[in-house]
Amino acid sequence: MDRYELQEPFFTSGPSTFFRGTNRVLGSEVVVRRLEIDRSREADQRATFYREQRHMAALRHPHIQKTLDVFEEDGALWSVHPYVPIRPTDEVVDERGPFAVADAARMAAHVADALSYLHERGFVHGRVTPERLDALLAGVRRAKEVA
Repeated sequence: MDRYELQEPFFTSGPSTFFRGTNRVLGSEVVVRRLEIDRSREADQRATFYREQRHMAALRHPHIQKTLDVFEEDGALWSVHPYVPIRPTDEVVDERGPFAVADAARMAAHVADALSYLHERGFVHGRVTPERLDALLAGVRRAKEVA
């Protein structure tokens, strides 16, 4: 892989493995997803992957990760996304205590806004998990710290 330097994987979900990495050309930090191809449904999987990634690249919402790049290499499909530092919500709660009700409500509103944005465009996320919410909330927390 010439364009991206990968670190050790940090998350696996089904056939996908996620790596933190660096774009060697731009020097930017990224997340690189490797999707193993299931040879029994390769054509369908490839078509679905590219369709989803084209949609992700076109989305413009502050709490939805967009796709920066896609490619095929080493028998896998790869997608590249902006890196957002993530700390699990339970880790933040252990360190700082429970979120204030107003903060928790604000974060829930950000999640609802992002899901609404997707639904208005005909998309159903289908995989809202604690890990994915942590990714969203990391962006909300980071935006709050900068403000």
